[in-house]
Amino acid sequence: SGLIVSPDGQTFVSVSDQADWVRGRLLYVDGKLTGVEDIQISPLLDPQGASLVNKQGDAEAVEQLNPAGPFPGPVIVAFERQHRLWQYDLSGDGFAARPINIPFNADLGTIKGNQGIEALHVTPEREIVAITEGTVDRNGHTRGWIIRLNPDRLAVDATDPLRLQTWETFRPTDLTRLPDGRYLLLQRHFTPRTGPIIQVRDLGKDLTAGAEVLEGTLLAQMDMAFNIDNMEGLAAREDEDGRLLIYVVSDDNFNPLQRTLLLMFEVAPVPAPVPVPVPVEDGSAPPKD
Repeated sequence: SGLIVSPDGQTFVSVSDQADWVRGRLLYVDGKLTGVEDIQISPLLDPQGASLVNKQGDAEAVEQLNPAGPFPGPVIVAFERQHRLWQYDLSGDGFAARPINIPFNADLGTIKGNQGIEALHVTPEREIVAITEGTVDRNGHTRGWIIRLNPDRLAVDATDPLRLQTWETFRPTDLTRLPDGRYLLLQRHFTPRTGPIIQVRDLGKDLTAGAEVLEGTLLAQMDMAFNIDNMEGLAAREDEDGRLLIYVVSDDNFNPLQRTLLLMFEVAPVPAPVPVPVPVEDGSAPPKD
């Protein structure tokens, strides 16, 4: 349900909505992702050190607390149903780490059980961007928050509302930040007739809290004509050749008709704008080539 990838692209850490950690090593051939190995699966723990069971640990997103720090280091996990943000310090005790609750001032009581925080990212300025899956305000905009952490300790200095344009029946499933500063949002749509459809949207570099509604630009849309499934986790990095790469992982819902897929895409550079001819001073058209 959530995914982070190391800056060198060698290791990934993921969470499942059935209370598990998953860690492994990524394999490549000629710069293309070909598989994973050395898989480790362990249960998420509660503050008392007991294993979370099934939907007690409905983890939907995971992000590094310090994106520029050692991988994976301390991470933040967002949970649905019992809506909360927990920090696990994987740099110390690994998957045996016990969580610390991160309280933040938001009206979580209005969020339905399976429509909680699904898209999560932590900025270099220690701001947690949290976007819900299907909870909307009175104007139909998807709800979220920018949670500003204290620079020196794990405490919340302020929580500001965030509003996101709702695109038909697409729901946010994860959020990541490209090395160039742009934020990408992963969304999914599903009906029995269409199967899964996913979108990746560019939200730009400025996620503003308050009155402004985030709209973004559609980068890609894929349906069952592509090799996709119920894509829920999103991560990004830049490789040694300067390519912007995004990784997308699917949640198979433990359904034999679905698959767990890990895909890698390159974000192509934006084409340079085509020059527009400038009229000459006498008002006539410029000469043709």
